[in-house]
Amino acid sequence: MVVSGGAGSLTEYRYTVADDVVIVQRESASTSTEATYLLFKDHLGSVFTTLATTGEIISQQLFSAFGQTRTIYTAGGVALGSMLPPTEQGFTGHRQMDALGIVHMKGRI
Repeated sequence: MVVSGGAGSLTEYRYTVADDVVIVQRESASTSTEATYLLFKDHLGSVFTTLATTGEIISQQLFSAFGQTRTIYTAGGVALGSMLPPTEQGFTGHRQMDALGIVHMKGRI
């Protein structure tokens, strides 16, 4: 799948599915940069961890039973800051719109 941004900042997303892992490649024509991410999904298809190819954790998300994003805590009980994932995929693989408090499943709202 290819998605393009505004003029001068073309960004392409190519998704290759391998079981519960999605490989995302981003290329920006305006800055000539490329980044590759690994998205790990749970049994519902929700992206819960995003890794760089170096193994560094880029983002982690947890969801409630109805799709609200939950806070992630360390073993010591400290809340981790929100790290935005490089994709809008969220609960059950649908578009996560936290600012509006909804999961966009391509239906009528």
